[in-house]
Amino acid sequence: MADIFLSYGHTDRAQAEVLATALAARFSVWWDKDLDAACTWRKELEEQIDGARCVVVLWSETSRDKDFVRSEASRAAQRRTLLQVCLDGEDVPLGFTESQWIDLRAWNGEADDPLLAEVLITPLEKRVRGSRSALLVGVDAYAHGTGFQAPGCASTSVDALRKLLADRDDTHFQVETLINPEKTALMKSLQKVFKDALPNDTVLLYYCGHAKLSARGDLYLCPNDSELDYLDATAISMEWIAKRALNESSASQLVILLDCIYSLTEDAVGQVDIPSILVSNLGQGQGKYVLSGSTVLDRDVAERGVPLSRLVRWFVHGVETFEADDGDSILTADEICRYVQARIEAEAPENHPLSKGFNTNSSRGEVARRTAAAPTATALRGNREFFLAIRGALDEGRLVPLVGDGVFGSGPLSSFRLVSALIETAGLEAGMRLDERYPLATAAEYLLLVFGGERGAFLKRLTTVLREQSQAVVQAQTQTHRFLAAMQSPWIIVSASYDWVFESLLEQAGLPFTVVTHILTAEDDELDGRLLVIRRGGQTPSVEVKLADNWLISDLGEHGDRIIYKIVGSPFANELADRRSGIDTVVITESDHMTFLGRLENEHTKPPSAFSRRLQKSALLFLGYNLDVWHYRLVGHIFSNEGQVRPRRRYAVRTAVSPIEERFWAQLVAAEDRLQSDCEAFVQTLGQFK
Repeated sequence: MADIFLSYGHTDRAQAEVLATALAARFSVWWDKDLDAACTWRKELEEQIDGARCVVVLWSETSRDKDFVRSEASRAAQRRTLLQVCLDGEDVPLGFTESQWIDLRAWNGEADDPLLAEVLITPLEKRVRGSRSALLVGVDAYAHGTGFQAPGCASTSVDALRKLLADRDDTHFQVETLINPEKTALMKSLQKVFKDALPNDTVLLYYCGHAKLSARGDLYLCPNDSELDYLDATAISMEWIAKRALNESSASQLVILLDCIYSLTEDAVGQVDIPSILVSNLGQGQGKYVLSGSTVLDRDVAERGVPLSRLVRWFVHGVETFEADDGDSILTADEICRYVQARIEAEAPENHPLSKGFNTNSSRGEVARRTAAAPTATALRGNREFFLAIRGALDEGRLVPLVGDGVFGSGPLSSFRLVSALIETAGLEAGMRLDERYPLATAAEYLLLVFGGERGAFLKRLTTVLREQSQAVVQAQTQTHRFLAAMQSPWIIVSASYDWVFESLLEQAGLPFTVVTHILTAEDDELDGRLLVIRRGGQTPSVEVKLADNWLISDLGEHGDRIIYKIVGSPFANELADRRSGIDTVVITESDHMTFLGRLENEHTKPPSAFSRRLQKSALLFLGYNLDVWHYRLVGHIFSNEGQVRPRRRYAVRTAVSPIEERFWAQLVAAEDRLQSDCEAFVQTLGQFK
């Protein structure tokens, strides 16, 4: 749907066209050039009005008497998206006087009149983009202390979120903070922040404190003056918050962050399903996102001795670094909530964090919009020795990049987004759903079972997801690929991603190259474990099957200058093989990884000897490599000090997303050879060291 729906009378068509042109420079605009015929497709008009973020109605002497203009204005007024513009400076019609209007009689009729920017476009920016408000509540002390557990990090977590949301140029939240409020004050602030919001606004509620679950299944947030024996009177039920605050708000996006220590009242016994309780209380209405840092009983929200809760620590990190962004420089609630859940799950899986969206559209509603380059981009120049070492190896032709899905950040084609898409397209029931916290191999293993073990159906779905997400990749996310393509040939690149983005880039440039990957399975068992050698571009494209110990790079001719060793295969490589052969190269499930690792011990199916000789003389550069447990086993088996291929030195560009990944990197790459950075910033900075 468009940002702006433009309503006007037929006689004002010329002015409407000029305004539509001026507005289209900043917004998407829907308008009809002959509204007198609108009655023949009223349903579409209604959908456009209901979907628009702002309905701009042009009032004039004639349009005031047009029933369809009045009808469209009434519909927009009911949704609180109406913005009235008087072309002649006269009053708006009776029935619309409660809303303010903009006087455009001084407008000269031209699209470049500065008056438009001052009196129309600036107010529209706020209407369309929406404003952002946040209520941050921390309770670290209880007046009637018995029976309540106060998070020691409540005040510091609230302060960290306040600084993040209120003080940064890319967030712009209006923030209210409450520390140890009493019930009356908290209820008033809750009602006000949600009631005052307009359509397109974003409202964020953060609560850090104790939450009680009663025998009836009621969930209470406990302010400072809560009394255990009188929770109905002294605490605030989640049901009340949902019905009297959230569901009565006009805001298009509601973000609920819960940092609760949950516990049962004395009369409550047995097991409780906190996720189901949260969903049942908060699942009605439009545009809600709920993130709970924990959904288990009696679990503190922070690590011992750490001043911030896990939820806040990762929320702040995801926004400050934009690591949670999908690459379009607009950080949505959907992106940051999923990101935080995944990070907490990787760090403390016993907490069972919950991220859930209700009737949402993740492309709308911003938490932050990047206004400048990533903060690491300029700071990276301080790592001079690291960049000089990489530049030296690159110039000498002795650098072999090992590229992972981290080159895509957490956007399309990242393992994070692949897992999410596979889960969604599998059509699982709500109670069966996996979530994005699982490693891709684990999720794929489970989803293959959901497909009844039908490998073909599973790979077909995977291919569809990869194609769709490849189309969504923005140009900035392929900067690393363009850097790799521009390396001085001959080169070898090891790829641990399943997409064909880099290969397509080379094909579009008309460059001959070779893709080498392992055959996992085939109709002919004798082909299992052999190499699939795919030559693309140039004069002699071909597809061949080779033994790992009986193949030479020199056999490739012009295709030997650019080689991609696709170590985990790709469904797109499968498509290029003879379909009758049933060749499958994709190593994605846990079972696939186990099979593949076993094959690496065989002389005929191990990594190609031709690569081993090249790699032993080169430095290996991990670029955005996601070092989960399966990938750690893979690279440890091949590229570690005890592995089959021992590169001269190993470097890594990657921000670890969990303590276990950090430990993996510590075992694989020396600390001085690791750079905490996203790939885009690394490539930008490396360009300054020529």
